[in-house]
Amino acid sequence: ITTFGSTGDGISFSGTGFSYGNITGNRIFINSSGTGIILNGYNHTLSDNRITTLGSGGEGILIGSGSDGIVFFNMVVNASDSGTNDTLFDSDSIGTYNFTNVTFTGGKVGFVSTSNATQHVHWYVDALANYTNGSLAPNSNISARDVNGAFRFNVLTGSDGRIIRQSVLEYT
Repeated sequence: ITTFGSTGDGISFSGTGFSYGNITGNRIFINSSGTGIILNGYNHTLSDNRITTLGSGGEGILIGSGSDGIVFFNMVVNASDSGTNDTLFDSDSIGTYNFTNVTFTGGKVGFVSTSNATQHVHWYVDALANYTNGSLAPNSNISARDVNGAFRFNVLTGSDGRIIRQSVLEYT
């Protein structure tokens, strides 16, 4: 999806009562002051999208008033203008929003002062256990602790020396 002109949004879920939408596999390029994705409503799932906005005032993702329970997976969001946010939580956005394996290229996430939203950012952990000679280490225990020393997970490797992918919280 590419927009041109002075304004133009990529995808917009707007209006009240809109729920359980899925936005998957899009490349959204906003060459104006429009927003990549505008979300209102509840329980949407967004995955495997790449969003780039170039214009001033063009947020990558705008989470609208009254939204809640939206999850994001495997995305890249880049609002390249210095005055815009990769993600902006608008007034009266509420609840918890989980971003797993989502890169905010500009590193800018904003919250309007009346937002009651909480953002959780998670990353995937994949691990392979092997011996110094390079052979696989099946049924090995892999444990992880966070930067504060708190225990996060404990799993055994499979016959291929790998663990099942884990999701770990980076920050809230």
